[in-house]
Amino acid sequence: TTAVIGTAPVSLSSAPPKVTGTLRVGRTVSASRGTWTGSPTPAYTYQWYRCTATGAAVATLPGTCAAIAGATKSTYKLVAADKTAGWIRVKVTATSTAGLTIRISAAKAVQ
Repeated sequence: TTAVIGTAPVSLSSAPPKVTGTLRVGRTVSASRGTWTGSPTPAYTYQWYRCTATGAAVATLPGTCAAIAGATKSTYKLVAADKTAGWIRVKVTATSTAGLTIRISAAKAVQ
C-alpha cells in the first residue's frame, strides 16, 4: 500500500487574501487570508509590504514592494511611511506537511 502524503495548499483565485479596514495612518488593518484548499489543513503566516504602485492579487511579490520589518501578524497598524509609499499589501503563506504556497493581496491605497 501507498501512504497518503497530502496535497500542497492551493489559494483559490476567486478568493485571494484581502486587506480590510480603514486605510488611514494610525488605524489598524487586518488581513483576511482568503480561501485555501489542501490536506492536511495548512497553517498560515503573514508579512505586510509597503508598495509604490497598485496592482491586483498575485502569486509573486511585485518589485515595487518592500517588506515592513516586524509586520508579521494578521493585523498591522499603518504609519506615515505607508502613506508616503502609497500602497499596502499582505502576503499570506500557507504551509502544510505537503508543501507551501504564497499568495499576495491586491494593493490598497493608504490615505
